[in-house]
Amino acid sequence: MFTAALIATVWLGAGCASDPADSAAAKRPADTAAVGGAEGGTPLPAASAPVWTVSLKPDGLEINIEGGPGGYWFGVTETTPGGWTGEDCVNGFTTADSEQIFYCHEAGDGGKRSFVRVASLREMNGATTLFDVANEGTLTYYLYSDPVFGGSGDCWVQGADAAYYQAEGCR
Repeated sequence: MFTAALIATVWLGAGCASDPADSAAAKRPADTAAVGGAEGGTPLPAASAPVWTVSLKPDGLEINIEGGPGGYWFGVTETTPGGWTGEDCVNGFTTADSEQIFYCHEAGDGGKRSFVRVASLREMNGATTLFDVANEGTLTYYLYSDPVFGGSGDCWVQGADAAYYQAEGCR
């Protein structure tokens, strides 16, 4: 299980090598993983996909994850022009004064997690979000199973614009 210090990770500036998105791009297999080194091996099936839903609430959002490999990180982004991308787990957000903001929400090995809506960026932390039911239809969600925390390296996307995460090779 994740420690409280990892509930949300915020990078200001250039970033960090332990960025879940960095490990996603470098380690995630497309559909199978080969075993046996450079000589090849027997392909293993990709991890079974979790069943996950996101519910927008008047005071924030809730994610419910059942099954799958575990070790999850959860991202959410507003995929409308000029939308908030600071919670997307991959690209982050650059403010008008060039401050780099990056949040990726810890979602453990599954179950329900709630994130309370706050009114400003300065109030953001691991248990908060800038989204609520008013953002219905504008959000895209990202779920990453981090091998560092026992996951498979796979990711899944759903929502308004799955193409936002196309470069990540998610399902």
